[in-house]
Amino acid sequence: MLAKLKQVVIGKLHGARIEDAPASYLQPAWVVHADLERALTRLHCAVLVKEQRARQLWRESKLRAKQRLAQHLNAILATGGSETTSQSVATPDRIPTNLTLSPAELAKITGDDGPLRTMLMSCIGHASRFFMQQANSTHVVGAHHMQAALSRPANQGLLTVCNHVASVDDPLVVASIVPQEYYSRPSSLRWTLCATDRCFKYAALAPLFTAAKVLPVQRGSGMHQPGMQAAEMKLAAGDWVHIFPEGTRSRNPEQLGPVRRGVGRLVAAAAAQGEIPPLVLPFVHSGMQEVAPVGSVLPRTGKQVYVMVGEPIPVEDLLREARTACWTDEQLYTQITARVGLQLQRMHAELTGRRHALLGGEEESDGQIQQPDDRQVASHVFGPRRQTTVQWSSKAWHSWDHVAFAMWHRAWTNAFAATPGVAM
Repeated sequence: MLAKLKQVVIGKLHGARIEDAPASYLQPAWVVHADLERALTRLHCAVLVKEQRARQLWRESKLRAKQRLAQHLNAILATGGSETTSQSVATPDRIPTNLTLSPAELAKITGDDGPLRTMLMSCIGHASRFFMQQANSTHVVGAHHMQAALSRPANQGLLTVCNHVASVDDPLVVASIVPQEYYSRPSSLRWTLCATDRCFKYAALAPLFTAAKVLPVQRGSGMHQPGMQAAEMKLAAGDWVHIFPEGTRSRNPEQLGPVRRGVGRLVAAAAAQGEIPPLVLPFVHSGMQEVAPVGSVLPRTGKQVYVMVGEPIPVEDLLREARTACWTDEQLYTQITARVGLQLQRMHAELTGRRHALLGGEEESDGQIQQPDDRQVASHVFGPRRQTTVQWSSKAWHSWDHVAFAMWHRAWTNAFAATPGVAM
């Protein structure tokens, strides 16, 4: 019945002859067709009304914008251009942007390598490494690239870039790829950037973040602001600066977000101010989204984290081409950013493939990442004292499985016994 009715409706819509259909289906077909026409008519009218309303709102908003602009210009002309109505644009709580600050003023943002910084950086480094290696299982590939980068010439800066999936990527992942002997040398450790509404929201905690070598940046203020200028100054002086070129945490850890042009400006500005171009070192990681999921208060334990450190990304040819071809600054920033983003995409895809191969039980060809069994994970994560607890938990879980199955089997047996006509 429904199939015949559907054929009749489709035939009517395509101009078929209704007379060919059985008479018993004509009335239902015409009813459905009429309902469909009424529905399409109502939808068309609604779309037209919404479109007209949207056009009207757009015209009204443009008219209001023109009126505000005219009022603002009239106010400027009335005062002779010496004063502006700055109340609408004044933001006393924002960091000044598009300013060129002196080294003394920038030193207030960066602080100094005093006892507080030495103690804080050492404690953060050791605690982060212990958490990643003992409370979780971290596998690092290409750690020798990081070791070589830390042994670079003193006048060459180091810029590390990586993907961003968790709020504690720095310091947890960064500490897992840095040798422990560097933890007590704060001058060799990284500078990083953090939004003012996140790390510098409370005045009491601001000195601690400054001592931890965190530079403040204002969201939406662009690349020309004191925090970025401080990062450029440190990178040009030969320090290590770490950034997340995506600019924010990725909501999809399986995909790398677009890389912003701030990384291109950092490299170009440091190369222009310093003696030699900085070293750009990429690394990617996977698994931190399980250690610190979005919305979690405390990081979790017993997770697998994989980190891959790549070879340095060459930028000298782009800087040389920019000088010979007279590129604009925007062109140079775009070219450097594109190269960094492409390398991160390649490494992220390779690391994702390696992790999936490990989860599937395949062996790594280079032997640098291996899939541990349950006993190795228990020994590595909890230590020898907790192995008995893990074994006891496993036995308790299996016992509960048996009890649950017995209860389920009894319930179904009683149900079948109470059903007439069902033989047991």
